[in-house]
Amino acid sequence: MGMPCDVLERKIDYIESRLDKITSLVEKIAESQSRIGTPRSRGTSDPAVGSSSIVASPSLSENVVSQRPEKPTAGGPHPDRSHGGSAFQGNSSVTAHAAFAGQFVEDAVTRYTPLESVHPNMRVAMSSLKQLLRMQSQPNTASETHLAHAKPLGPDGLSRLPMAPLMAVVDVLRELKERKPVTFTLICAFDSVEYFTEQCKKVYFPTENFSQATFVSVNAGLYYLFQEKTALAVQAGDIASAENYRGHCDICRDNLETALANLGLLMPPRKETVEALIMAASYATEISKPSLAWQLNAAACQVCLALGYHRKDFLPGETEDMRNRRAARFWLVYILDKALALRFGRSSNLQDYDITLPRRVGPLGEFEEHCETIQGWLRHAEAQGETYEKLYSPVALLQPVERRVQSARACADILLREAHKLTETRKRLESNGSPGRNGSDAISVMLLKSDEVSILSTLTLVYRAVPPGAMAAPPGPSSMFCVECIDCARDVVQLHLECTELFRENPQLSTAYMHWAILFSPFIPFIVLFCHAIENCHVGDLERVEKFKTSLEPFRSVSEPVDRLYRLCEVLCNVAVQFFQVKQSQQEASGQLQHHNRDRGQARDAAVGYDFETYLNQAGLLPIDDAALHAMGLGSQSAAFEPGSPGVDPQASQAANWYFGYMNMMGWSQFSPSSWPQ
Repeated sequence: MGMPCDVLERKIDYIESRLDKITSLVEKIAESQSRIGTPRSRGTSDPAVGSSSIVASPSLSENVVSQRPEKPTAGGPHPDRSHGGSAFQGNSSVTAHAAFAGQFVEDAVTRYTPLESVHPNMRVAMSSLKQLLRMQSQPNTASETHLAHAKPLGPDGLSRLPMAPLMAVVDVLRELKERKPVTFTLICAFDSVEYFTEQCKKVYFPTENFSQATFVSVNAGLYYLFQEKTALAVQAGDIASAENYRGHCDICRDNLETALANLGLLMPPRKETVEALIMAASYATEISKPSLAWQLNAAACQVCLALGYHRKDFLPGETEDMRNRRAARFWLVYILDKALALRFGRSSNLQDYDITLPRRVGPLGEFEEHCETIQGWLRHAEAQGETYEKLYSPVALLQPVERRVQSARACADILLREAHKLTETRKRLESNGSPGRNGSDAISVMLLKSDEVSILSTLTLVYRAVPPGAMAAPPGPSSMFCVECIDCARDVVQLHLECTELFRENPQLSTAYMHWAILFSPFIPFIVLFCHAIENCHVGDLERVEKFKTSLEPFRSVSEPVDRLYRLCEVLCNVAVQFFQVKQSQQEASGQLQHHNRDRGQARDAAVGYDFETYLNQAGLLPIDDAALHAMGLGSQSAAFEPGSPGVDPQASQAANWYFGYMNMMGWSQFSPSSWPQ
């Protein structure tokens, strides 16, 4: 049976439309190249950027310390920047319109007046926003995997690297038998304290070659133990001890980065490999390198699948206790996998339909006190997986609104329950009055509060996926967000401000908070309030956005990624302030036009304000009426997510564009400060 004529005609029209766009794009590329001039010869290239890439080893033997890695260098291999590229971050309308966005603002303004005649503040704001959009097309994967503290390896490999002082290590291992760490929850990846102690002995007293995995696990474990000792010393006001522990921590950090810079992906599928990759992926997250964390944790996922960690059946020779500890390792990998997948807008490596392992953590014997924490992380990870799969994936966007709303409610219920549990636990600790021994209760309060920030940030993203009025509350003034989304975003920002006050006095913990709670899971509430402030000229939300930006300032020295996030927020705050002024001019101009008093300057600013709204729409940050877009020759919002794709609900498309646009915007914060708009 032949294809209907009307369907065939539509397909032909669609193909012609795509060909026209391709032709136009090619012409623009040719025009831009002609302006640039003659390209460089092959013999010249950009200076190489030091980057620790995770390369595949030609054989398993390279995982033994006695083998010398090829061309060892400080910071690992140095790939040519010209071969790098930005990591894929979902179907982003920002990416699809990158070429268009580059010149949009100047074209919009010069339709009415020369750019130099526009108000200087407005010109600066538009230039900054345009540069932000243009920056996302620059490659950044190489610098994002660079390990700054990696050292060059000699002919003897890792075995000759200086280790943390033996007596200091013996002291923390002895203490570990009496008191389990508060912050080092990942210690559950190891079978026991005795097992970790034996791993340390292999490195400190090497009677035979030890594997790279063992070296990574030992230095990562000691890094986290010394990190907690530093935080406790700071909390107790013992500055001398804090500095001493920080020095030990730095040695372990340097060794860990050196090992990761020379780590092969063809590692043997063994328990110790999973342990090492868990530690490595967690460390990569802690230093705000999500792309590196994704590579390492993806490798851990593959090893887990190869070993059968995801199945409930007992492995050969496995006891009930051994299966419980195997399950803990698997769920730690699963938790990172789901969080990173949502962070990048990708499908996860571990699919729920393939997992038969019971979804419970423990009992874990001497690590039992960490079971509830990991169980909470697991429930959060399940909700994160559902959020992408059923709300933001391409398949989810084809579902009816009712089904997406139902999925959003299910995810929201899980997250609300977990947030409530954390709040109750935190309040119990706070009601104790004085901190526990060595300030451990005070640190526990900080960690619980940071977990609340992470969970409620995900909840904000869940609420963003549903149209206004679809949840319990009636529609509010926003055409983008339901009332629950805005309220949740405001609550999270307030909670974050309280966290920054707690972490201000403890730099060791503030680094973990900024990298895990704010940078790891992109801080969705900030952009929700930014968009709501601009769409509705909401002064209160503009103040909240500015408070969030200000709260980052004391932590700019924590790391370069935090400083870049501050710069990003600063630019967006300036954009919002200028936009408020433009909207005010637009309203004044509209009133004068009604009385036929056409002041050209105010009318020009009104037109610029309208174009500014449209430009923000191209970033996925602000909705604009489809009819207005058609009038300007820009197509509709519903076409932005997947041009020409049928059956995509306009609201779902808008939500997806907003989400993926924000993922790309968070990528902008990873660029060098020298390239930021001043």
